Amino acid sequence: IEKRIATGREGLTKKELSKLTKEQQKLDRNLSGIRTMRKPPGLLIVVDPYQEHIAVAEARKLNIPIMALVDTNCDPDPIDYVIACNDDALKSVKLILTALTAAIIEKKKEMNISTAKTEKQPLKSNKDEEEGIDISEEETDKEV
Repeated sequence: IEKRIATGREGLTKKELSKLTKEQQKLDRNLSGIRTMRKPPGLLIVVDPYQEHIAVAEARKLNIPIMALVDTNCDPDPIDYVIACNDDALKSVKLILTALTAAIIEKKKEMNISTAKTEKQPLKSNKDEEEGIDISEEETDKEV
């Protein structure tokens, strides 16, 4: 659409140009985050899997784990991580999503700290190889 608008300005009527511009704005608003993604997401969080059944089906096809806020009207079988709650009440959704956001931010900070520590340490020494000790395994065994 961007190319068509840029190259075909002279050949398009005002109405066609307006329609294409509106369509481009809608696509940018809804899908602009996907444009910059380098790899598929590690987890899909869905607020209402009954309403968002298409997103759940797409995630299933792509083998993306799904975490969902599930109400009594939803089927929990296609969901990997179920959070049973009232997905219609704004306060409950906001409370749970705030907690999830805080947990994700905290975990990302921990991951950045642990990767910085492993970069400073040598990967393996000869003594560790003889004893069969892997430094990376020692760090991942810590409680998460």
